[in-house]
Amino acid sequence: GKIDSEYRENKLRIDSNQARSVVVVVAVIALAYAYMDYLALGFSLTYYLLLIIRGAFFLLSLFYFFWLPQLKEVNLFDSAILIWNFLLIALELVTRIQTAWEFNEYILIHYILILAFYLVIPNRFSFRMLPALVITVADAVTISTHTPDLNLVTIIHYFVLLISMNLLGILSSLRLEQHDYN
Repeated sequence: GKIDSEYRENKLRIDSNQARSVVVVVAVIALAYAYMDYLALGFSLTYYLLLIIRGAFFLLSLFYFFWLPQLKEVNLFDSAILIWNFLLIALELVTRIQTAWEFNEYILIHYILILAFYLVIPNRFSFRMLPALVITVADAVTISTHTPDLNLVTIIHYFVLLISMNLLGILSSLRLEQHDYN
């Protein structure tokens, strides 16, 4: 409501600084993962395409780093961060499709992303929840349709962990938000 928007406007500079830190760290990590792509793909056309995509994401993240402090409207800030989150998800999903990494490696990265969307990347609650749920649904589809070598116990384990990560993220995020207001 009104209190939320007034509070967020007053906190926009702090949120911007936090988002800038996250954007830079994630951009460097995403670019560094090009080495993992090389290990999986060698110097192939797919590797070079992924390198270009990672480089583009890195450059976009640098743009965000310098652009975010200039944003004075909370809604624009929130939308910009949401778009960046979805570009990060797209990068992760394209990489997953193109490389031969083990599913366990991806799911671990996704657990970290889920918690980061809820707890580290500042945004309004629904915009924190949306990317986490998108990556959760993508993983649920992958687990149930594209991993035939997983046994039922492992599949159930993955689903329980995905649900748990989201519940933990939601509850912790709401608690931190409540703490911020007081």
